[in-house]
Amino acid sequence: MQIILRTGGLAFLFFFICTAISAQKKLSSKAFHADFEQLQGLLLKYYPGLCHYETREQLDRRRDSLYAFGDSLSLLEAYRRLANFTSEIQDLHLATGLPKHYFGKRTRIFPLILRKFGDDFFIHYNQSGDSTLVRGTRILTINDMTPVADFYRFRTLYGADYGNRYSKDYYAERNFAGLYTRWYGQKDSVDLSYLLPGDSVRRSETLHYLLPQEASDNLNNRYKNVLRKNFSLEITDSLTRSAKLDITSFRGRKSFLNFTENKFRKQLKRSFKQIQADSVQNLLLDLRGNGGGAVVNVQRLISYLVSEPFRLYDTVYISKAGFRKVFKPYLGVPLLAGRLFFNEKTEKGYYRSYTTHRKKIKPARRYTYPHRLFVLMDGGS
Repeated sequence: MQIILRTGGLAFLFFFICTAISAQKKLSSKAFHADFEQLQGLLLKYYPGLCHYETREQLDRRRDSLYAFGDSLSLLEAYRRLANFTSEIQDLHLATGLPKHYFGKRTRIFPLILRKFGDDFFIHYNQSGDSTLVRGTRILTINDMTPVADFYRFRTLYGADYGNRYSKDYYAERNFAGLYTRWYGQKDSVDLSYLLPGDSVRRSETLHYLLPQEASDNLNNRYKNVLRKNFSLEITDSLTRSAKLDITSFRGRKSFLNFTENKFRKQLKRSFKQIQADSVQNLLLDLRGNGGGAVVNVQRLISYLVSEPFRLYDTVYISKAGFRKVFKPYLGVPLLAGRLFFNEKTEKGYYRSYTTHRKKIKPARRYTYPHRLFVLMDGGS
């Protein structure tokens, strides 16, 4: 088995590291210790933010606590322990995950999308074959466990920048189905107890897992317009000249060589050109669920909303090992672009400084929006 350590700094830094654990069903204490030492070595080599939110002594104490088990442990338990370790580094870009095909090529999924209100969970979208489980159905237990108890377990599997509670709550809720499989392993079905909307009768059912395509087909057939579209712009009130603009992602066309993000730039410009043409006086900018993307696109959006030069960060840094991992020596032009971007160096890495006034980002030359602005955000923003 392999556990994947995924790490990234800003949008331009993203790579995979794999640390082999074992092909066995159980791991011995010695094997787990050896694998964790390899994992820690990879963190020290590639990850520049280690011990940013904690001291090295605190990190070492957390490392020592990993070995509080008997002679062996299961692979899923090994995953949960390592995931918890990396989550406490407090970086949403850093995560430990099971390998891509750990559950096989025909992985079945928990076919309910749930939403949390207080300590209660309700069906938001039902992807299962049972259409009687309508939206608003309250889920009391899943395999005799309350969903909120699992919710708090799942929050230990991933980090959030500076331990952001809203972010951890958001992903534990939105990824509940996937995290359920990661925590408990592959299943064919689960036993539910639930209350239908407006009903006090406790009901029970065995819910069968579905293949992802089957669940997706059920979702699209039952619920129309489920997904918000990036750059969706609509006039919400013509009398008050109010409009809503959805920015669901700061990532344009997916391509390693797409440094300029021109498609995003053009779509953004068209949106604010239309906002000006419609004489919008009240703009609702909806950033809910926008997990990020290319930093240059964040700058571009802000440039339409401000009247003074600004900057988002002071310095961007990458370790030498990380640079070699991303910008391979045989890549030619990308390697040269990488060194031109990271134009300063230290003993351990390369960096780019933005501290001078000359390097501030200027407002957009045309179509800047000067009127009332309202921003919608959540833990996924």
